[in-house]
Amino acid sequence: MIKGMMIRIFLIVLSFIADAMADVHLENLQKLLNEGLLEANGAIHNIFQTWSIDEYPKFLKSCAMSRHSWDMLKFKYMHRVLSAYSNKTAHNLGQSLYDSHRYHRNDFVISFLGSSVAAGHDSYFNQSYPILVGDIMRPVFYKLGIDLDSRNVALGNNPCMPYDICVSIFSGNDADIIQWEQSYNCGNHPILEQFIRQAMVIPSNPILVFSESQTAHWGADKCNNQPQNEPHILDDEEKELLASPAIKIVNELNKNEIHRAWSVLGEMIKHYKGAGIQTFTHTAHEQYACHGPYIKDWEKGAAAWHPSAIAHRLRASHHSYFWLLCLKDAIVDLSNMLKYRPLDQVAKEVSRHIIAHHRPLTNTIHKTRVVDNMKCFSDYEPRTIREASLTGRVISGLAKNSNEKGWKNIIYEDLVHENLVKQSLKFGYKDFKHLIWGEADAGELSILMNVSKEGPVFICETPGIWGALPDGFDHLWEAKPEVFLTFNVTSTNDFSFSKDKALQMSYKHEKDMEICMQIEKPVEIGQHVMTISPKGTNKIILAWVLHP
Repeated sequence: MIKGMMIRIFLIVLSFIADAMADVHLENLQKLLNEGLLEANGAIHNIFQTWSIDEYPKFLKSCAMSRHSWDMLKFKYMHRVLSAYSNKTAHNLGQSLYDSHRYHRNDFVISFLGSSVAAGHDSYFNQSYPILVGDIMRPVFYKLGIDLDSRNVALGNNPCMPYDICVSIFSGNDADIIQWEQSYNCGNHPILEQFIRQAMVIPSNPILVFSESQTAHWGADKCNNQPQNEPHILDDEEKELLASPAIKIVNELNKNEIHRAWSVLGEMIKHYKGAGIQTFTHTAHEQYACHGPYIKDWEKGAAAWHPSAIAHRLRASHHSYFWLLCLKDAIVDLSNMLKYRPLDQVAKEVSRHIIAHHRPLTNTIHKTRVVDNMKCFSDYEPRTIREASLTGRVISGLAKNSNEKGWKNIIYEDLVHENLVKQSLKFGYKDFKHLIWGEADAGELSILMNVSKEGPVFICETPGIWGALPDGFDHLWEAKPEVFLTFNVTSTNDFSFSKDKALQMSYKHEKDMEICMQIEKPVEIGQHVMTISPKGTNKIILAWVLHP
């Protein structure tokens, strides 16, 4: 009897201790949320003041998304706060946070893919808007116990195909947000659907953001004949923007901006709700030219198609402002939930919303040459997934040095101008096109392909300058190299190419393939070796290989 009583007392004490520990965790987490909220309010206020949004409210026209997309980002934020807290306090929420092995993280990754606009050309790399987004938002995430990684993995001079197919090798498989900026060349191109589909199979279920390439610019001469320091009179639209909550601004007031900037995106947003698509535009401030923060020297130091340093700051502020407003919403909602429910129940509720928001892929809208989850191999930089190196897939045929027979490695920018790489490095640029070139005397180049499902194979070169390659080089499809496949190779250690054991493949090039040519016959599942044998007198470039 005494023993039973002692056990009951022991259990009561354990329960009391557990409740006390739960109270401590809730108290500590609420403190963390309060500190994060204070930092978020400060960052939002700084942006508001910097761009005088109360006087020039068209800043608020920059972002559009559905309520569904807003909630997707909000619950992703909430989940990461709980995950980071669990990691750092050893308070195990693994059973409450879905798929804890893959998603139990204390970082948040934003990957910026795009053209020379996002890459920062005409400014220093550390002045580019993807870097500045990190500078603005990182202190807020730090207060919440989260490490923010804002990656600028944009590439100058990148055609829609194959770049928009090869999302993950640049973004990484851990990206929470993937931003796309390439509308100068691909803004209303059906290949946007493939960008969405290839991104949606990334394990981290990233939210997709389309950011318009154009930033409204003006020369100093525009300001010479304008009256200075006259107050701007707000119109009805501007007054409504200032008076409306963030969700109404992005979901209702700005919805027409999507169709203005991207006519093809409207149907895709409805079709691919699981992508949580957001859009950003950067032109509404043009009516404020020469007034307030929109200064006379707005375009100084940049070509008309590139953002100037101050325009990069504006673009970064557009993204940061709305992403921070959503983060603030997440902090407030999470704090309120924790006032009435145990931590484990809140974690389960957040996970339930994330699972409900993620929708599986359905049929494509537009006809396509590719399949979902294409594997891409290239040595282009900056590339997050190092294992996707094209050189790393070469079995034989690559020269070890410049004096040896075989295919050679080179940076394309060195072919354009002998000092271009040095000049680019002075500005801190990261985007360089590392590639392989060969000629008839180089012999065959053999590349390993592990094909996971039957589908197309693409072989691609570099885009050149406005489509023109350097002297002495031919386009792949014009040079007519021989392409062979050796099927079902069990071991590559002792592989030696033999025409007798390989099948020569025919290929085609059509306009929509841009810098690629496609092997005409779909390739079956298995470990195969593709061998390319140059012909003719000119050199050819190999920059990408894509297969299922």
